[in-house]
Amino acid sequence: MQLTAIIRHSVLLSALAAPVWAHHSFTSEFDLYKPLQIEGKITEVEWANPHVILTVAVPDNKGGNTIWRSQLMSISHMTRYGLRRDSLSVGSEVTVKGFVAKSKARLLGTSSLTIAATGKTITIYLNSGSDPSDPN
Repeated sequence: MQLTAIIRHSVLLSALAAPVWAHHSFTSEFDLYKPLQIEGKITEVEWANPHVILTVAVPDNKGGNTIWRSQLMSISHMTRYGLRRDSLSVGSEVTVKGFVAKSKARLLGTSSLTIAATGKTITIYLNSGSDPSDPN
């Protein structure tokens, strides 16, 4: 009987702790000392939680494209910023400012996004002001 109670409590505690483990801070994933701005065309929009992700083809100096992924915030945050699923379409030209990921090649933690067709700029992540290399 005591073993059953211990197992039940262990499972309950594990379930409650899972959301804490899943949450991460911006600075744990992205390097605030590596700001970058890219300009290109959206090739894919992943309108899903926990983060909306844009795939952007950025022209390179060899006549091809380098593919970057731009991590935005959740769908609810993007909606509050005035973006809807149809605001970001494949083929749209965008300028993305952000910070390079510490562990993944060509992934940006987006701080601002400008949609060329409308000129609309959305500030995604605000820097605390402690970093002089803030690209915004």
